[in-house]
Amino acid sequence: MKLALVKITAFATTLCFACTGCFITHRTECARTDEIVHENDQVLKKEGFTPVYFSGSYHNTIRHISKGYLTEEHQFATLPTARFFIVEQVEAFVKPLNEEKSIRIYLQDYPFSAKNISLQFHFLDKTSKPLLYPNFAQINCMQGQVTYYYWDEVTNNPCLAFSERYDQALNSYNKSKLINWKPKPKTQQ
Repeated sequence: MKLALVKITAFATTLCFACTGCFITHRTECARTDEIVHENDQVLKKEGFTPVYFSGSYHNTIRHISKGYLTEEHQFATLPTARFFIVEQVEAFVKPLNEEKSIRIYLQDYPFSAKNISLQFHFLDKTSKPLLYPNFAQINCMQGQVTYYYWDEVTNNPCLAFSERYDQALNSYNKSKLINWKPKPKTQQ
């Protein structure tokens, strides 16, 4: 009797999730969000990134979006260059979501920010193995926290090199842009 009840409960739960998933993909705000994410993928593909996964939390509101990418074409060996990269990726990812008026009321947090996304970038060598020190093998921004990883050959796992809140990374990024700013030369008329 208990086994039958467990099977019925498991079936009912699976059916609910399946129906919810079908319903969610047909909601216009979810479909438009997926289109925006796909457009971002197309830009990154042109830059040598391969999308490897996509998920999101789209129940009553759009709460969270997760994306993962691989590349053999990029590498970052210093924290400032890695930070510059991840900040620009996060900003490019959330900007079109915030600009799209048709989904704005469905975003749980408007404006959508680094706290609402998880972006993972994995950097590989030409044999599709993680890049080794001094290059970062992985850079993530997950729910407002940025982490930078080296690859540990001994354990065959990522090894945390540095972690910072996204707002700290953005602040450092903005300061470095100001330091490196140069006025545009005046053109002769």
